[in-house]
Amino acid sequence: MADMRVATLNLNAIDNGNNDLTIYQGSTFKLDIIIQDTDLATIDTESYEWTAEFRLSHSGPLAASATINPEAGGLIHLVIEDDATAAMTGDGVYDIEGTVGLEVQRFVEGTYTLSKEVTQG
Repeated sequence: MADMRVATLNLNAIDNGNNDLTIYQGSTFKLDIIIQDTDLATIDTESYEWTAEFRLSHSGPLAASATINPEAGGLIHLVIEDDATAAMTGDGVYDIEGTVGLEVQRFVEGTYTLSKEVTQG
């Protein structure tokens, strides 16, 4: 069965990288992001170490972390597993950062809305 909840963002360095998301509690959250430079050429995402954190507020507790797998063509695949989204308790903020050597760059940030799960078990 095809995954019906995969969203794709196409970002370039002209964008402010501010993107609001909806996360469905209890469901696996998947997001594919294509990252480009100001000339609209894809960046080498495989040369970065990637991290993403989802928090209830900027200085609040960690609500979830994501696994990020880079791929050729400027693509990164972000996944939050279903058990992690089930444990999330409310709306919040997130960012995605890439690190090369000692240089850290924030590529994406925004807010997320948690769509609460009704089905239990």
